[in-house]
Amino acid sequence: MNWTPETLARARDSHHEAGHAVAVVARGGTLVQSSLAPAQWSGEPAVHGATEHQTADENRAFVTFTGPWAEARWLLENEIYGHADLAQALAYVWRHHDSGDRIFYVNHVNQFSEHDLHGEFALTYRPWEEAWITELTPLWPAVCEVAGWLTDGQTVTHEMVEGAISRAFS
Repeated sequence: MNWTPETLARARDSHHEAGHAVAVVARGGTLVQSSLAPAQWSGEPAVHGATEHQTADENRAFVTFTGPWAEARWLLENEIYGHADLAQALAYVWRHHDSGDRIFYVNHVNQFSEHDLHGEFALTYRPWEEAWITELTPLWPAVCEVAGWLTDGQTVTHEMVEGAISRAFS
């Protein structure tokens, strides 16, 4: 596919927000809504995504991680930027995503888990992420379905994500 800056931004952010939305529902939280809106940063076309949810504190690091994970997996599968593997694509997303997820992630990991990032953020896998990736892998079809709705301009609800998760396991 020939990606324009606009279509690339929309595809990346739709998968990113879909990852958050699916993680919320999969971990028993309540998704209020997830949506995309056009934005402009530094003169470049961009998309601003928002996923509103209610999630237990112990699941916030997981939910935060899942947005960058989904974006990285999409980049890798579509051979965008030529990453060799998921670790490399994920490191790229953490470095280049201005959503604040990195700050939220560090704070949630430090507060609600046995892990402590000591204020540092290595751009490689953290050990607990391997278990999360194993948990998330079967949910990838649901992430892609939700991303499609977001790309099409739909506002995604809890019930829509529940259906997508159910279909991913059927």
